[in-house]
Amino acid sequence: MNTLRSLLMGFAVVLAVAFLGACSESESEETVINFKIEGMTCNHCVENVTKAMQSVEGVDTAVVYFEEDSAVVHYSGQRPSDEALLKAVEKAGYGAELVSEAGAPDTK
Repeated sequence: MNTLRSLLMGFAVVLAVAFLGACSESESEETVINFKIEGMTCNHCVENVTKAMQSVEGVDTAVVYFEEDSAVVHYSGQRPSDEALLKAVEKAGYGAELVSEAGAPDTK
């Protein structure tokens, strides 16, 4: 019973965070940067890449997808440095490549 209560409380927190995020989105436009990530073998790797990307100035959140070997960085202010994001992932021990919205390598 305590497990169910904990799950329900966790769900309520997630909903509250999503609601607050939706409310703040109306104030400023959020933008994303897509990356291909190389070298992840487990969920611990996902945590490492997430922490590395979120440590870069300007990043609001980073969502890393193990199954797709990809990451999406969300920002609402000035665009975080692509170079800083790539270096942060590499420093954590993984490879990263900036990709365009269509999934092709960025040509900038």
